[in-house]
Amino acid sequence: MIKDWININSIEDFKKVGNFTYVRRLIKEDLNEFNKNNGNSEIDILKVLHITSNSIEGLIEKIKLLKTFAEKILINIDNIKDNKCDSNKYFKSDKHEIIFYLNELDGEERLNKLSVYKAHYLNETLARKWYLDIAKKIHPDTLVKDKIDGSEEAMSKLIAIYNGMKNNEK
Repeated sequence: MIKDWININSIEDFKKVGNFTYVRRLIKEDLNEFNKNNGNSEIDILKVLHITSNSIEGLIEKIKLLKTFAEKILINIDNIKDNKCDSNKYFKSDKHEIIFYLNELDGEERLNKLSVYKAHYLNETLARKWYLDIAKKIHPDTLVKDKIDGSEEAMSKLIAIYNGMKNNEK
């Protein structure tokens, strides 16, 4: 859980959270917790982000930069999802579109169309969420009234992709 340090934008905000040593410790604890919760022992988030400084001003700037970066990543992911809607003019529904991608495409093209990113192979929670979101749409049991051809085959391919994510196999 990210503590109050993420809301630091000024020296006044900094002082409300604590002294320099305390804030650096909070950041380190949160990044270590993130590392532990996301299960990738090979990648040390502290080394990747390297959020340390010898001054309050420097630490504030790094916190602001981290927030801006995280916000832009989230906005870009949302934009990628939103820009997918144009393809629905070719498909009866998003269910038909997903089933087509699973059954008719393969390799990188399929993964791109299904919005699969490297993060899915590194983070089991993210992979599970991706899998469940798609499975809810195309599982044959949920398509009883739609009767979309190929849903069983698509579901088995979805499971294979998800298993590859869990085993870190692209």
